[in-house]
Amino acid sequence: MVASRLRAWRQAVQPTDGPPVRLRGAAGITLAALDPGDVAARLGRDASGEQATARWAPVVAALGSSSPVGQALRSPLLAGLARAIYNPGGTTGHSATFRSSSPC
Repeated sequence: MVASRLRAWRQAVQPTDGPPVRLRGAAGITLAALDPGDVAARLGRDASGEQATARWAPVVAALGSSSPVGQALRSPLLAGLARAIYNPGGTTGHSATFRSSSPC
């Protein structure tokens, strides 16, 4: 079973109209929001030069804010997509992943 929302997962395994469901071998994974400093460091590190790094300045300034870009880039998926699309000369493979300094 794949559930994209925690509430949907809980309703599936603990239905209100029946007994709890036990899913053997299942794992629950919750993605944590990325730390704005981690995102800024990755975007800057993967930029292909000073000019490319400077283009990220307005985005980096918005990280951690309630602005649309500040909220969007807290998502591992969207931060990774932004890095891949707008830093085409950046790194690839496993080094392109974001790692949050906070535990999940």
